[in-house]
Amino acid sequence: MFRLNLDVMNFYEFCNLIVQNKPDQLTSNSFPASLNIESNIWKSVKKLREFTDSYGYEHSTSIFWIDSEIFVSPPKKGSKESVYTRNEVSLKYVPFATKVGIFFRKEIYFNGKLVSRKSIKQKELPANPSVKEIFTLHSHPISLMNGSQTYSFFSLQDIESLLRSQGICSGLLTKSLFLVCKTKNSPSTINQDIANKLFEATNTFQGESRASTLPFDKLNLVLYNGQISNKLHRLN
Repeated sequence: MFRLNLDVMNFYEFCNLIVQNKPDQLTSNSFPASLNIESNIWKSVKKLREFTDSYGYEHSTSIFWIDSEIFVSPPKKGSKESVYTRNEVSLKYVPFATKVGIFFRKEIYFNGKLVSRKSIKQKELPANPSVKEIFTLHSHPISLMNGSQTYSFFSLQDIESLLRSQGICSGLLTKSLFLVCKTKNSPSTINQDIANKLFEATNTFQGESRASTLPFDKLNLVLYNGQISNKLHRLN
């Protein structure tokens, strides 16, 4: 089930929408006009921007749905041109006894390293534990063009990878946050005319300023953008 024609959705609701549906179940109307991002999520986004600016390399972080909770992975460093976004997240529930009964430690491992642990009551233990990746957010470092600081936009490869994948969303962090979402009417490939326009926008570093005019509608993709710590608004 998904909710239609919402004006505003919070990030938890948005993540639940992605988890509960496949790409062929979502239309453009499944996505709201704007997204409210919680402060703890923005904290992780700011950290990603800080790491990117500090090293001058692309970085990535992944957003996971772990038993109805949102988990944001630590930033992962790439190179100046790309970042490897595949990550492994695992979940363990470790029982331990106390004077008042049995409790469990909910442990989250990111690429084999323990990154989160908290205690829960036995009655809170889920019947079917699950870990699902919602989307990956990658950052672009500052670039210089004609003496001005700017950022590159989603590459043609970024959009093609999303269309070919089973995923629904992909995120990009520049000086602001972009989120692109797939619908059931999105194609699996891009025709040459649209490919040329996306390629040109990225190569001329004009993608961010021209985002609302790029042919995402023709690909039946929903595009969001917003300044850090503010709402994300649909551009199409």
